[in-house]
Amino acid sequence: MARTKLEEKQEPPKIIDHNQCFEGDLLITFPLQDSQQPPILTKLKEKIRHRDRDPISFQIEKSQHDKSGELYKSLTNCVYFNPEGYKELFSSNIMSSFDKKKYDLIKIDEDGSIYIDSLVYSARSYAQSYKYSKIKLSRSNSYCHRKFIRVSKNDNQSVENSFISKLMPCSDITNYDKVKFKIGSYSSFDGPKGSPFIPSYKKICFSTLKQLFSIDKENTLKKIKSLPFDLKEQFIEYCLLEDRPIGYLIIWALYNDKEISKDEKEKLFTLNVLIGSALKKDTWLRNNYEMQVEDDVYISGNDSKINVYDNYELFKFKELSSESEIRHRLFKSEVKSKDLVDGSPSIVPKEEFLANFHRETRGLFKDEHGNTPKGFLFIGGLITSCLTGQAQGFESSDIDVLMLGDSNESFESAYISKVENIFGEDYEDKGYSIHAMGGHVVFSLQHPNRTVQFNIYQFKDINEVLLGVDIDCSCFAFDGTDVWTLERGLLAVNHRINIASQFSYRIRGGNQYQRRLLKYLSRGYDIHYHNTPAIQDIVNHFNTEDKSTMSEYMSGFQLLLAAKYNKEIETILNQSTKDRSLPYGPQWKKENFDRYMTQCFETVYDGYSSSGVFCPVETIDDLFQYLESTKESLAMEDNNWDIPTLPEEFSILLRDKDEEDERFSQLPPIEQFLNLNDKEIFVTSKIQKIE
Repeated sequence: MARTKLEEKQEPPKIIDHNQCFEGDLLITFPLQDSQQPPILTKLKEKIRHRDRDPISFQIEKSQHDKSGELYKSLTNCVYFNPEGYKELFSSNIMSSFDKKKYDLIKIDEDGSIYIDSLVYSARSYAQSYKYSKIKLSRSNSYCHRKFIRVSKNDNQSVENSFISKLMPCSDITNYDKVKFKIGSYSSFDGPKGSPFIPSYKKICFSTLKQLFSIDKENTLKKIKSLPFDLKEQFIEYCLLEDRPIGYLIIWALYNDKEISKDEKEKLFTLNVLIGSALKKDTWLRNNYEMQVEDDVYISGNDSKINVYDNYELFKFKELSSESEIRHRLFKSEVKSKDLVDGSPSIVPKEEFLANFHRETRGLFKDEHGNTPKGFLFIGGLITSCLTGQAQGFESSDIDVLMLGDSNESFESAYISKVENIFGEDYEDKGYSIHAMGGHVVFSLQHPNRTVQFNIYQFKDINEVLLGVDIDCSCFAFDGTDVWTLERGLLAVNHRINIASQFSYRIRGGNQYQRRLLKYLSRGYDIHYHNTPAIQDIVNHFNTEDKSTMSEYMSGFQLLLAAKYNKEIETILNQSTKDRSLPYGPQWKKENFDRYMTQCFETVYDGYSSSGVFCPVETIDDLFQYLESTKESLAMEDNNWDIPTLPEEFSILLRDKDEEDERFSQLPPIEQFLNLNDKEIFVTSKIQKIE
């Protein structure tokens, strides 16, 4: 029987009898272990692809799933060396009014690594916007750096000079930048793929050991623990460079190993090591959810979360004491429990937590049997307060609630049904007011009942929720039976810190993240920053620069430093937080609360949108009319965490703020509705924004 063309194209699967991995440009092979059966190696079903509307750099940064090196090897087959490539990227023909264009440049350098430069340009009436990405892609040690710049173009300058003049004053992100990415610096070299890079024997062994861990965890851990201390220390540093979760798995397996002494653990696993590995893992899994990757070869989302009370022994308080830990503390909270001493439990027992929860929610989520109804997930500062037993600073915290679900239709109907079961059909007679904005619906009842805030986005599972939490000490979720967290939450409550990091900044963006970190100072949590070479550059620069140039219009980590050195900036940020909370306090009754909220809405509403204020909701059945398309849990902000804002950008940011202030200037003053002083009310507001 004749073979079809499809059958002729199909190749039989290959049986391999060895393991293999890369280190640098070296392919390492080693025998199968006793626990392994010879696997079948099949060809990839799909070739590399990227969406036409996005540059390839966007895809690489967002996916970060070059697990096998296939992306690297495929690119080397299609990329050609081009020493004049930068002239194509920075070309004056990209300038056009009210337009947006994307440019990619892919090159191979002397070390065999692939470099991708991407420029996304858009023009407005008063300024041009540039989003510039630099990517180094290799079989190991890949990185991506993105900068977003807005500048006004001088017609007397070329585009190249206008762009570069704004880019160069910024700190270099890595040592690679100081050698690479210089216009005109490329020259011909030994072949289009450069010269092969052969790693050291030690790195070959480290790479093999890391690969063995994914094959046989127990025996590989024994090998790692048998290493001399200095090699163990170097191996942990090597694992920290790994973007894939395998590095995290090794570090935390060693950290939780009971055979390693306490003294050795304190030397090997500094706080920055534990934070760094946890952030690498969370970044990987967030990208999995963003790219809808169902199964990960290293770790699944559900396997990465921690059941708090099944691991109660891990929650022990430890004061920051080492020179490095104290050096990385930006702000120290003055609100700390006197009962916290080294080694004492950092959270209360489960029975006390449940009692705290039902007391603070005033039994709203408690059925006739004394249990919490299934289906809801509770997160936020109130859960942190109930866990730690600390009430100070959490007096006005909302009850943050959401629900997990699979299908859209059943999710919405089930959500509405559960909300009705909680509040009853007579919720209006009970005094509740309902308002909505930005995918959140809030139920307000007069003090001392807390505001209940429902997040009506659909979440896949608990881990997706936790990965969308920006403040580490509130990275806890209560499902009615168990409390769940990630390593960030564990470290936060054990050390009473929040970790200022690029990962969390990308959840919130703007200056909202920095303001929220400062808010938690009054709740007993220091601000500790995750140190990286780029962050250290900013710190060093701040130590030498003129402090008079600091401004509340700085961005990212730079803004936190400005708040540390300039109390006026800290005050501005804290006041902005107060101005973005719902009115709440003992003197607020339903009548004046509703009148105030309605007039705020009617003042700003333009017939199309409410421009950032709460709008009234007539019935519970209308909840999902206010669902926005963007899911905040996985929002990926422009990554300018470790990119300083230049002084020439302040004027544009000031203009944006003036426009917002003008928009809200006509809102009714709160004094018209209630004559209160600051001591009689927890929070007052003219701008209604959920944060």
